[in-house]
Amino acid sequence: EPPQPSWYDPLSGYNIEYDYNKLEFEEQLGQGHFGVVYKGRAPGIRRDNYTPGGFVAIKTLKIESLHSDLVESFFKEIQVSIQFEHENVIRLLGVCTTSPQKCMILEYMDVGSLNELLRLSDPEILHSPTDKDTQVLITPEVLPQCILQVAKGLAYLSSLNFIHRDIATRNCLVSRDLVIKIADFGMSRAVDTSNYYQIGGENSFLPVRWMPPEAILHGKFTVKSDVWSFGILMWEVYTFGHQPYAGISNFEVVEEIKNRRILKCPFLCPPDIYEIMLCCWTYSPSQRPNITEVVERLQASLRDGSDSDDEYIRMDPAAIKHSNLQAMDEKNRKVEEESHTEGKTS
Repeated sequence: EPPQPSWYDPLSGYNIEYDYNKLEFEEQLGQGHFGVVYKGRAPGIRRDNYTPGGFVAIKTLKIESLHSDLVESFFKEIQVSIQFEHENVIRLLGVCTTSPQKCMILEYMDVGSLNELLRLSDPEILHSPTDKDTQVLITPEVLPQCILQVAKGLAYLSSLNFIHRDIATRNCLVSRDLVIKIADFGMSRAVDTSNYYQIGGENSFLPVRWMPPEAILHGKFTVKSDVWSFGILMWEVYTFGHQPYAGISNFEVVEEIKNRRILKCPFLCPPDIYEIMLCCWTYSPSQRPNITEVVERLQASLRDGSDSDDEYIRMDPAAIKHSNLQAMDEKNRKVEEESHTEGKTS
């Protein structure tokens, strides 16, 4: 086994080292930057209220990467992630660093990626009932609270001077009770390479549709870069997971951003929410609001909405469940009617 890098702190004091031999792997969730991500269990792991049903996500490091720069990135991510303690950011529960197979043990979110759930919930698309439909759906009236949760998580990361660089609905995970948490690239269930643009070397894939001009043109990332990306995430949410700048190539997207052409207001998006998006897309990062200001504006928008429509702000679990059951029943009714009609015509 290669020696640990000289800068590596063995995480003493955190007491999160976990015996790899106790891990129980159940199913593969996806392929991440470092390796395969699994759903599993970690019996006896010591973090309070860590996951529903006792499941965890196990993020592995490819064995063949142990002699590459990837192992350094892996350990640096552990050092950063161990600091995170926020309800809207995925928690690191433990690590396996002394075994040949290195891995991180993280919270498991049972619904999956926000992007996947948004597409499933799109009111414009008729879906056949599946097991996923019986879990949870996002209805239009809860969209503001969804983006507010992500904004709060991002504000927390920003307070630690952490730059995510890939804020997008595919990198946010959702639980059954519609708690949304910011996660990393490797936690997503599915990776669509069409969302990334290769620049330079083999591993230089960048999410240009979510990137601000200073990052695209000068490779400069700051906490204000994440604010731009959050504006794109807001647009994704209000289009129920549509791809930004759909229909044009990544190269053409770069030209659109360089020429200051921005995304249009989604059909379901209130004007005040679109105004916040526009502020996030301010060309100069120095003129862009910080994420705390964005949170405040979103909260003000929610308060204003609640004055005119009490249901718009109500997000208690019972209201969410009732709203989702109504939406699911309506979808199932439409599918049954369509099947009945097809039976008659045939």
